[in-house]
Amino acid sequence: MRQSRSRPINPADVFINVPFDARAEPLYLAMIAGLVGLGLNPRCVVEVSRTRDRLRRLLDLIGSCAYSTVSTQSCDGFGG
Repeated sequence: MRQSRSRPINPADVFINVPFDARAEPLYLAMIAGLVGLGLNPRCVVEVSRTRDRLRRLLDLIGSCAYSTVSTQSCDGFGG
């Protein structure tokens, strides 16, 4: 059974899931620029406050996005 969402899905929202380190920064910035250029709204975990219910807020954020970037750990060799 599907759980109800706390907020509706925004068709322009895209959840970005990338590692936050210096090597991935160019990828992160390129994703943001590309998504904004396409008229989409990049969303990310950094907008979720560090509270006790952070996981729930993160899941709500992901659930409110129509799309999500595919995250791989191949960034280990990114830029170097």
